[in-house]
Amino acid sequence: MLRLWLVLVGVLAFAARADALVPVVIGPLQAFLALLPAILGGLGAAIITLFKPATVKKLILFLWHQKVFTVILILLVSGLVYGARNDWWRGTGPVAEAEVGTDWPAFRGGPLRHGVVPGAPEPDQAGSIWQYTHRAMFLSTPTVVGNRVYVTYADWRPFVDRGAVLCLDADTGNEVWRYRGEGSGQQMRATFSSPSVADGYIVVGEGLHFTDDSRVFCLDMDGNLQWVYRTDSHVETTAAIYDGKVYIGAGSDGYYCFKLEPDEKGQPQKVWRLPAEDGFVDCETSPIVHDGVVYLGVGIGGNAAVAVDAETGETIWWHDTPYPVFTAPSIDNGKLFIGMGYGDFVNSAEAAKVDLANRMRGRGESEERIEEITGPFRAGGEVWCIDIETGDILWKYGDKEEDMLERVVLGAVVPKDGRIYFGSRDGHVYSLSQEDGELLAYWDVRSPVTASMAVGDQFVYFVCQRGVLYCADARTLEPVWETSLGGGEIFSSSPTIARGHVYVGTQNDGLRCIGRVGDPPPVLWNRGERGGSADPSPLSERGRVNWRLPDSLDAAQEMNLTATAPPMSLGDSVYFACKRHGEPEFIKLRVQYLTGEDVPSDRDYPTDADRVEWSVPLDSPVTDPPVGLGDTIYLVTDTDIRALAAEDGAETWRMDLEPGASGKLTLDRERLIVWTGPESVTALSIKSPSQPEMLWTREVGKGIAAPELAGELCIVSTGGTMQVLCADYGTELWLNPPNPPGSPLFAPLRVHRAVITVTDD
Repeated sequence: MLRLWLVLVGVLAFAARADALVPVVIGPLQAFLALLPAILGGLGAAIITLFKPATVKKLILFLWHQKVFTVILILLVSGLVYGARNDWWRGTGPVAEAEVGTDWPAFRGGPLRHGVVPGAPEPDQAGSIWQYTHRAMFLSTPTVVGNRVYVTYADWRPFVDRGAVLCLDADTGNEVWRYRGEGSGQQMRATFSSPSVADGYIVVGEGLHFTDDSRVFCLDMDGNLQWVYRTDSHVETTAAIYDGKVYIGAGSDGYYCFKLEPDEKGQPQKVWRLPAEDGFVDCETSPIVHDGVVYLGVGIGGNAAVAVDAETGETIWWHDTPYPVFTAPSIDNGKLFIGMGYGDFVNSAEAAKVDLANRMRGRGESEERIEEITGPFRAGGEVWCIDIETGDILWKYGDKEEDMLERVVLGAVVPKDGRIYFGSRDGHVYSLSQEDGELLAYWDVRSPVTASMAVGDQFVYFVCQRGVLYCADARTLEPVWETSLGGGEIFSSSPTIARGHVYVGTQNDGLRCIGRVGDPPPVLWNRGERGGSADPSPLSERGRVNWRLPDSLDAAQEMNLTATAPPMSLGDSVYFACKRHGEPEFIKLRVQYLTGEDVPSDRDYPTDADRVEWSVPLDSPVTDPPVGLGDTIYLVTDTDIRALAAEDGAETWRMDLEPGASGKLTLDRERLIVWTGPESVTALSIKSPSQPEMLWTREVGKGIAAPELAGELCIVSTGGTMQVLCADYGTELWLNPPNPPGSPLFAPLRVHRAVITVTDD
């Protein structure tokens, strides 16, 4: 009977649509995984059909005699499956009372498209704050109003097409409410559109690019449906709310204008529509309204930038463009900025051409029509600046050979302080002058940038298709910090800056809240941390020599410099143990060129004397790599360990070593662990820059290699053994027996939950 129960459980799970538990990923393997429950259910059904009538009779009798147990089992399995489908385990944490915030009436907040809540601190360091995980893709851009985050998701898989509007606590990520289509007569479908919030209402579209008859939803601030309108295409754009009206694009069904409030029967009030027969054939651009004028873009087959009257929808000016326009128009200082090009969030221009041609053939369209639409497809892109009063084109960027953009611009072109910022599928981010379109800065991301940048006073934030979030200097575009957003191939969610954090969606790893404001932790250099890299800045592509010490052959002979240990980096300087004329020294080197008043008037670049900031003579040479934390450097000679001030080389403290001690050391931000004797290891607290506090000393056996710190653990390799000690108290947690034999050659290497050691045997 056991096998009968197993079959029964499988059939019940299949009947309850267990495919809802399959992760959201795209590809042949993931499609197979999505179909796996159906396959298993089919196998279970086949097994039942193969049973002999006597076996089926026994099963029925068994279920009848075990009625209570059968009912409980059915309820349990049904409840688990239903709960999984409806995410019962999510959003159960506490949420704070709603705070009043600034409205977010359009994509990226308004005409400037900054993507920054006004007055919000800009996160200057990385770090994960919270993560709202979900099987669905977060393709939309989060909207933050007060202490609430509004965002949509796309749960699209084989046999599944679902979406929802989420309201989350901005500080914790806990769910406040979720709208899935209640009251609309149909489950909300997978969604790309981002919520717009103004005047106590939330407006959002529905559907992905292949979805027909998608709807526009208007909710109140508690997630209750106010009105819904069904279009004849998909609604991927983000609405613009202005003067009591809603403006939104609906793919091939044109642009719509609705009254924000419903009529007395709770129905939507359509004001006007711009249809395909009037040229609005591919309405994928999130519109913006300024001084009674709506600014729009027209995509494939239309290729235009357009201004229409907000009250009537009548065209004010129309500019044909060489490419389709998908970017959300931005406005600053009487100028409109817009980008264009072929390609989308998933496909390059070449791939998009093939994809569209295949879809048109699938609809039965003629080859002549297919060639008419897809023939103009080509790689490239442009950015235009247009006078919003006259409609005159003031300048273009990307239309000339010397400033050619190789790929499409999809994200908004963001104006700020006389500049504009944008990314491109060509793998670069750009900053141009608003006045004349002159290139001011760019940075090679080496990965397409398709989402919009968030632009603050000091920093800009952007995401590339490798799934990396960057914070960059607003003047130079060079990264200040970066962090991975997880796996996936589609990163269309633009970062939103609010409450000192970055809010951004991902394909596989949910909605992320990242970054914080404050003093960064002290710089740590521990035996060449990060593989010997001082920071993540890219290397020069030309391999240019910036400087050398000594700076000439004659100087080399005169200085007679010999290295005795690897250099270390701490802050903006390099520290170097050496011998000069045979005498041991420890020196600090200036990395960058001198600038401004620091440069002597009679030369352009510093000499060796300028390069060396300070030098400390030593009694014996330093042969092991020094380590450093914040403003202090720790180094070991043959007789002692000493701490030097990074600023001027002044000795802070010194501790003698026993004869025969290796002096190998390591540190984290709280402790320094060092071999102070031939068989004894000592832990020192370095929280204070003055004389350190000794935490413990322990005899562990002959030690040669440096210890390793792993959180609260200290890993020590001795002759044929590996010991793990409590880093705070030195107590032994476990001891690995002498297998294999031999003495360690190097410090232990920690890899995830394993420790690797190399011995001389």
